[in-house]
Amino acid sequence: MTLPQALSRAGGITTLGDRAVVHLTRGDVTTRIDLIALEELGINPNRILLQNDDLVTVRSREENKVYVMGEATIASALTMNNGRLSLNQALGEARGPDRTTANTAQVYVIRNNAEGDPALFHLDANSPAALALAENFALKPRDVIYIDPVPLVQWNRIISLILPSAQVLYTGRQISTP
Repeated sequence: MTLPQALSRAGGITTLGDRAVVHLTRGDVTTRIDLIALEELGINPNRILLQNDDLVTVRSREENKVYVMGEATIASALTMNNGRLSLNQALGEARGPDRTTANTAQVYVIRNNAEGDPALFHLDANSPAALALAENFALKPRDVIYIDPVPLVQWNRIISLILPSAQVLYTGRQISTP
């Protein structure tokens, strides 16, 4: 039996399944199979023959999220489409940086590699050339896109935390003074 036949007999890959992350476990070895990439390369997945005791699992799309945080218009967790999402697509789905608070020169992608070490990528979204390159920047599951605020917004947030306390002290002093 081939891999596509087994998937079909099991009811097919549902809308929640990720065709880019199919695992085939044979003995102690698990192999990730990207059905989308196979099709793009012109490789027929029917060439993958299963053996007795093989285990096939399809990862849920819900496990492959990208997070947009910081000064995005809509901070959100985005689901990848069959294991694919470009930086431009993610920014577009989050409706881009907030026009009043975002520092568009400071857009970051934070990614943990297989060893758990973070990698940091920087995008200056003020540059049209950088935005063109962002279309080809493939995001990976659990990437975090962070958009920094402009310095004035940071200052305003600090002041807004301090002012209520200062107001309470001032009011207390006014009440206690005869």
